[in-house]
Amino acid sequence: KFVPTPETALAALETGDIDWYPDFSESDIETVGALEPAIHLQVVPGADFEHYFFNLGTKAGVDGKGAADQDGFCPFKDVNVRKAITLGINRQAFVDSLLAGKTTVPATQWPNSAWSNGSLTPDAYDAEAAAALLEEAGYVLGDDGIRHGDCNGEDTKLSFTFDTTDKQLRVDIALAVQSDLAKIGVEFKPNHTPGGTFFAGYTDGGIMPTGNYQMAGYTTGFYPDPMTGVFDSYSCATVPSEASPAGANNYLICDPALDELLAAVNATADPAARKVALDAVQKYIFDQYYVIMMYARANVYGYVDRFVPGPFGFYSNMNWNAEVWDVK
Repeated sequence: KFVPTPETALAALETGDIDWYPDFSESDIETVGALEPAIHLQVVPGADFEHYFFNLGTKAGVDGKGAADQDGFCPFKDVNVRKAITLGINRQAFVDSLLAGKTTVPATQWPNSAWSNGSLTPDAYDAEAAAALLEEAGYVLGDDGIRHGDCNGEDTKLSFTFDTTDKQLRVDIALAVQSDLAKIGVEFKPNHTPGGTFFAGYTDGGIMPTGNYQMAGYTTGFYPDPMTGVFDSYSCATVPSEASPAGANNYLICDPALDELLAAVNATADPAARKVALDAVQKYIFDQYYVIMMYARANVYGYVDRFVPGPFGFYSNMNWNAEVWDVK
């Protein structure tokens, strides 16, 4: 049966009109879970991830490459500011509260994967350390409770917009982030846009490719091959601009050192050698605080008690092993 919304599917599960539904969202976890034992919840974390990131674009480019149409927010050029913002967000708290603890805060952009750099662990929430980093970077509290400091010769407030879609879970998490960052003197101002507008391309005036954002967030994933989409996401050659509107580097970052590390991953077909090279890529991105890993996305299923499915996989989703399904 085809149902128009998860809400319709949930009602159909409760009445027994359907036996299972494969497309709930993370925001439905608590609602579906509350229906146990008549209806079972299954959450399978995977390799997609929700992440926040900084506009690191520069009109000057780097060594003649990667020029964006406009410069990103000046304080974000400082790794200590990026680190402070990361430490100042209590990511585990909203995973526990809004996602019922059913997924994780990953350290890298390859979560729940054999390619993940297992030596890295996500930074824990530490508002005191975040505040100290901002002080060290020269940003002091003003009378309005917002930090400000010199950035390229201009007095600059740590006040910036954050763009994402209008999905309710993203609205809820952004409000939590806003509250967290206010505690360290950072003004985080969410701006929610319908998905069709938010993900528009350069020629359609898309927020990200045109650089009309300061900080943003959405979901992506690099699989089945671990380099799927990575070059497009990070390469100097793919920074979108008027001269290169097809570019897919929404971070707008051009870092030649990272380009070299990425090239090393595909310099060999040997999986062991690629793993070592990809570990180096992950550590570099982690150390530079280029992205804030929010949580590993998950497939969320609901099914009635009489239905006995086989194991669910994230990549294979729900139908790969239908021959082992059963009913009580």
